[in-house]
Amino acid sequence: MKLTVKAVRSSEAAHILRRALGPVRAWEKALDEMRRDEEAHYLGLRIEPYGRQRDQTGCARPVYLLDNVLEFVRQAREAALHPTNPGHVQIFEVEIDTAIVCPWRFITLKTKRPHAVH
Repeated sequence: MKLTVKAVRSSEAAHILRRALGPVRAWEKALDEMRRDEEAHYLGLRIEPYGRQRDQTGCARPVYLLDNVLEFVRQAREAALHPTNPGHVQIFEVEIDTAIVCPWRFITLKTKRPHAVH
């Protein structure tokens, strides 16, 4: 079954995490560590990209589902009790196929029109 869901690039996911959880980690690096090392975590929690998307230079970049990022924030707040700050990030929609079961590196996503959320 195909669904259209909201997604963010890795840099935007890191921005959401910094705004929501604070500068307790270098979030871009933390996300990179979690992609490369199955043992890496934050407070016992992990978040992985859903797939990848080619940028303007043709490089495949990781893409996170917004719901997964927000769930990670919720769970991390429960574990660490950090204050909440709103963030301004670029959120976009992608079409996903829930029948596909393979590592995120092999799922290439197509983007719909991006829009800013405040």
